[in-house]
Order: sequence, then C-alpha cells, then structure tokens
Amino acid sequence: MRSGINKEWSEIQKAIYIYDQLKRKVIYTLGGEEKYTNEDSRTLRGLISGENVCAGYAVIYKEMMDRQNIECDCVSGVAIDSKTQEIEAGHAWNILKINGVNIPVDLTWDSCRYRYATSAEVYFGNVDKFNEAHVPRDKERIQDYAKDLVGLDPEFVKITQRSVRRVQEYDNRCSRATRADGSKFIISLLRQNNKNGLNEYLYADIDENGYPKNPTTLFSKSNIASLIEQYKRCDREKEAKHFESLRKSSRFVINELLSKENIENARKNNGYIGEYKKENGKCEIVQSLSENEIKHLPRMITTIKRNNGTMAVLSRHSISHIGSTKLYGYALYDIDSHIYRSSTQKDYYVVNSNRLYSESNFEKIIANGISENRMTVWFSPERVQKMQQEHGGYIGCMDPNTGVSTRDEKIDRILKSNTIDFTQNDVVKAGPINYDRKRIQNKLKRPNELGLSNPQDVSEALKSIASKVSWSEVMRAKEIIDNSINKTEEKNKVER
Repeated sequence: MRSGINKEWSEIQKAIYIYDQLKRKVIYTLGGEEKYTNEDSRTLRGLISGENVCAGYAVIYKEMMDRQNIECDCVSGVAIDSKTQEIEAGHAWNILKINGVNIPVDLTWDSCRYRYATSAEVYFGNVDKFNEAHVPRDKERIQDYAKDLVGLDPEFVKITQRSVRRVQEYDNRCSRATRADGSKFIISLLRQNNKNGLNEYLYADIDENGYPKNPTTLFSKSNIASLIEQYKRCDREKEAKHFESLRKSSRFVINELLSKENIENARKNNGYIGEYKKENGKCEIVQSLSENEIKHLPRMITTIKRNNGTMAVLSRHSISHIGSTKLYGYALYDIDSHIYRSSTQKDYYVVNSNRLYSESNFEKIIANGISENRMTVWFSPERVQKMQQEHGGYIGCMDPNTGVSTRDEKIDRILKSNTIDFTQNDVVKAGPINYDRKRIQNKLKRPNELGLSNPQDVSEALKSIASKVSWSEVMRAKEIIDNSINKTEEKNKVER
C-alpha cells in the first residue's frame, strides 16, 4: 500500500488514498459476539487477515497516518440512531488534523457501504452526516463536534480521489453468483452513476476450476451488484416472508438480466445490458438508452491474457488534448483469482484497475493486426506498475511494428505533476447538532450499557493502541480489550 503513495502528494491526498485502499481491502467481520472477540479483528494484524471491526479499522488508519506524519486521533464512542437519538452500539472512528482543521472520517461504515455496492466515502469529511450518528466518550480530546469539526466539499473529495486512483483505482471484491442452470459468474461494480446515470461493471464467467474467463464490461442503470449481495443476505433468512419479494428480484437479475443470452447481446451492444424493472409484482428487462447514447459508451477494446494465467480487459474511456496532441485515456482491468480466502468471505475475486494514457489508438492498432504476445508485453503488470509510479500512467506512443514506445516530455511532466490540496473555499462548516451529548455520555458511565464490555476499559484500550506504534504496545492494548470482554462475559454468566 505504501509503495503506491506518491511522495509529492499533499497530506489530504495521502489520507484519501490510504482510506480508499483500506476501505477496499479490509472486511468488516462483526456478525456476533464470537467474531467480535476475534483476536485479529481490532489490531494491526487485520492488515494481514483482511478482517476487522470498527476499533481495528480506526487503529489501522491511525497507524498508517502516523507513518505519513499526518496528525490523526483514534476516537472511541457510540453510534446513535439519528432519528431517535438512542444508542445503537459502541463504535470507533478517526479525526484527521490537516491544514489546521479537524476532519472526521468513519472507515468502518464506508467499507461496509462499499462491500454492498452502495455509494462510498459518505463518511469522509461529510461533517453533518457524520455528526448525526457519532457521539464521543467524555474523555476524548474533541467534544463539541458542531464547533470543532469541519467537512470538505464533496466535489473536492471526488477530484482528489481521481488524482490518487491513477496509481491503482480498484482492489475490489466481486459478487459471485450461480444461475439456475448451474453456470457461475462474477460481476464487479467499477464506476457508479456516471453522466448517463449508468453503473459500469466488469463481468466474467467462472469455469469449473474457479478461473474467470470471457471478461467484458457492462453498463446498466440498475445496481446489479447490490441486488446480488442482498440476495445472499436474505437467502440466509428464508423463514422471513418479507424477504421473498427481494429474493424474487435478485433471482430475476441473476437468471434473466445476466443470462448468457443477454450477456452475448450486450457484447454486441457496446456493453449495454439494459435495466431491471419491477411493476405490479412482475419483473422485466427494459432498455432506456437511445442508439446514440449506446454508441458513445466507453468502449471495451480487447482482452489480454497474462503470462500468470490472469485476464485483463482494456477499455477506452476518454479522448483529450494537451496542446495539439490527442491523448487517449484507457482503463486496464485485471481479474485475479489467486488471492487469500478470508474465513468470513469465501468466494471473492480481485479486480485491479489502472488508468493509462497514450497517443496511440489501440482500437485501430488491434484492428490492423498485432500479435497477442506484443500486447501481453506492453500491458504486463510490471510495466504498467512502473508507468504508474514513474510517469503518472502515461505509457507513451507505441510503435506496433517495433514494440518501442516514445514519450512526449511535456505530457510526461503534466501527468506526473498531480499534487492537490484544499483551501478555505473547500472547507464546509458543521451545522447544529440535535442530540443531547451529555445525556448520552452519562449513559456510557454505567457499565455494560451496550452489552459488549466495560466502556472505560475499551476507551483506555483504544487510546493505548492509538498512541503506540510498536508491536508490543499494540498487543498489550489488545490484551486490555480482551480482558475487559472476558470479565464482562463472566459477570454476565454470574448474573444470569
């Protein structure tokens, strides 16, 4: 992760890049008391296991900020219902201090939203949304969130995300599904709600050995990945009748919208697969784009087979000009099935995306005939990584006859120089807070209010972890948390 950080980036770029990477790579595992007490789930070892709860997310983010010399608090408190103002659960989050202002972030909640294909970065610098549901414990450094916290303009956050995602845009868990005929596939949300209101997906069939094949990009206004993930959740609740409607919708998406026949039609239709619509209990596929809109969708150019057996998709996304030079913008999506398998997330694949730039029109180069081996060499993982790190994704102009690339010094300089920082105009002041902070904090002084552990012990443990970077101190902090939970469990048994 650290190798992907550009040393010329501003502090906010580094903070957003690391936040984005952790959001994609670490899985929230709280699904009961047994998982909550997993020894990896609230320490830095979650970076290795890929699993964490809120305390672990906050500790890891604090550690990564410390390594970049960015001031960051690890905060313990509670999440409340924004409508009833009642306590829902113990929680942990972070507060960044950059350019003299305090910016709240909740990596746990954004990671969960990302897993279920809903909009992400809702809790990075969205101060009013954040303040609706977060209450700190009374010993935390910052208490008055309406006065002392600020947000960032959402447009600035999006621009900053784009600037850092050149290095590695995605490390995304794909949704895996099985049709009624037994055939399997994966589908991954790549981009959500572009200018046409479309979601962009990467789709691939899964063969009998579990390897992805025949990848392609798809477009739809329906949130396909979310429906599939919801189907998996509600399928575990088969006795709940109110889930039957959702199961019906999800099965329709898997077996009809994503049928083999409809996928093949989409390949011929620039990737447009249509939308799912449900009216009066009946599901159907509708087409909402005109022929002209379909014609101007980002074009998938070709698939590239790697030497290591993985597959990649090259897609053209933009055409721009630097001076008089036409520059093509490409996305290279890699599908990798050779990754570790989490104990809580058995079936998932990784999609990596790299944004690349070239004066070469690869669509024409491929149409004129070029060897598969030359494309494999040009877009090898090692070469792409080097172009990202040293040239901002600029791969130069390719000569299809010799395989040699040449780079324009002016374009190279512009694409490498991508430092972005926020000004006072990008800062958003917090609105008034509706909850009674003192009333909620007084509740927390009563042990076992949340039914998890002694609040004071958890608070002290979080502070211990946040203030230390050595492994011995981290493990000592972990012991404090585990001991407090064990004591609570013993006390509850005696009371029962």
